[in-house]
Amino acid sequence: MENEKQEKVGGLTKFGAGFTKWANKWMPNSLVLVFILTILAAVLALILTKSPLLVDSADKTSVVNAWGKGFWSLLTFSMQMCLIMITGDVVANTPLIKKGISKLAAVPKSQFQAIIILAIVVFITRWIHWGFGMMIGLVLGKEMLAQAKLKGIKIHKVSMAAICYCITWATIGSSTSGPPYIRVKCVLSCGSR
Repeated sequence: MENEKQEKVGGLTKFGAGFTKWANKWMPNSLVLVFILTILAAVLALILTKSPLLVDSADKTSVVNAWGKGFWSLLTFSMQMCLIMITGDVVANTPLIKKGISKLAAVPKSQFQAIIILAIVVFITRWIHWGFGMMIGLVLGKEMLAQAKLKGIKIHKVSMAAICYCITWATIGSSTSGPPYIRVKCVLSCGSR
């Protein structure tokens, strides 16, 4: 039975290696994909909106102008997201929090306990602030893996990473921006409710 299990793992590993080889050979670089999608979007904008390509007309913005203005308008949002992630990382790596993380990472005695503790901590901290929660999850997960290795506990690394990222959907907490934004838009457009 053990040999049969090893053969299945070997077959899956071979399939994965073959798929990776195929993807490396045939998938274009991400920058090439960006160029292709940009050209596709420009062609579709020209066809579907009848907008001029380079120069604005009296009633329509050119495709190049719309793309340029749209791209730079994303920088404000991008900078906000960067600051949230950086400040979350700074807070998660402060000596006080790191000390608490080390103590918490030493608690699990099995893979199941490690995953449950990580899930609960990530859920609670993301509810408070999603940037901090993501960073605390990454730092705690990394520390748990290191502590588990010292204790001889085998932990599935992919499961730990999945917990850090996949619990996001469930943590629409106090730091989310969507519901308050929708409420403000509704109040401004529909009157007070």
